[in-house]
Amino acid sequence: MRLTINGDAVAFSLEDERTLGEVAVAIDRWLAAAGFAAVGLCVDGEHLPPAPDAPWRARPVEGIDAVAVEARHAGELRREHWVAAADVLGTFARVLDDGGGDGELLAAADDALTALRLNPAGPDAASVAAGLAGALADAAGADLRAWLPPRRAAAAALARELAARLAGLAARTADPAAAVAESAAAVEALVPGLAGIAVQLQTGRDREAMAAVTDLCDAVQRLLPLVAFLPRDPDRERLTMELNAALRDLAAAFEAKDTVLIGDLAEYEVAPRLAGLLPLLGRHP
Repeated sequence: MRLTINGDAVAFSLEDERTLGEVAVAIDRWLAAAGFAAVGLCVDGEHLPPAPDAPWRARPVEGIDAVAVEARHAGELRREHWVAAADVLGTFARVLDDGGGDGELLAAADDALTALRLNPAGPDAASVAAGLAGALADAAGADLRAWLPPRRAAAAALARELAARLAGLAARTADPAAAVAESAAAVEALVPGLAGIAVQLQTGRDREAMAAVTDLCDAVQRLLPLVAFLPRDPDRERLTMELNAALRDLAAAFEAKDTVLIGDLAEYEVAPRLAGLLPLLGRHP
């Protein structure tokens, strides 16, 4: 079996793969390790649909001569999605402003919001998206032209703000190294504050402690979507996963109002991982 990716021949040999679907999974994993994603598949000249339950996935590999894969960088796909979502939401806002609106446009806006949950754009966009989702929660099948002006104006404002945030983020990722450096600096400036959280909690300054944690978590969540645009780095990815786990534990400790655990997690789990991660953000393997 001959394999090409974006027209270039790739050394490839079957291991335990017996079906075309298993081969496709192996290729997807190999591409993901390099920061790419398959966007097209052609087998012996036949273009195959990407559906996960497509019949071709059960096809035996025996007798297949050539597999051609079209691949794109995962970062480029994320950026294109943000731009496309911004266009949809901008159009949605303009139509609401003009007094129009139909089910098709509403469905497109809903789809854009659903996709953002799979391709997050940071806490600022997520907050606006949540507000817009709430504004559209009971609108399925409704005639948007019958909405009262205040509701139309509120939904249009949220859609317009979200479109602007997504477009701005997409523009920043045109120079991912600069975007990451800027966001990393904002995180780094907040790290020293973690050392004082335990004392703040012990002395009744819960609001200060909560603000320090919230500000840091928001800064990290602004940073992480940008890190995906950098070249792959196993050390960086490991620390990112560990940091996400530590932040989830920290959030759970706050919900449980466990002040001792909050202080320990902030100082001994989150801070060291950030100290290890931040220097790697400018390292290109």
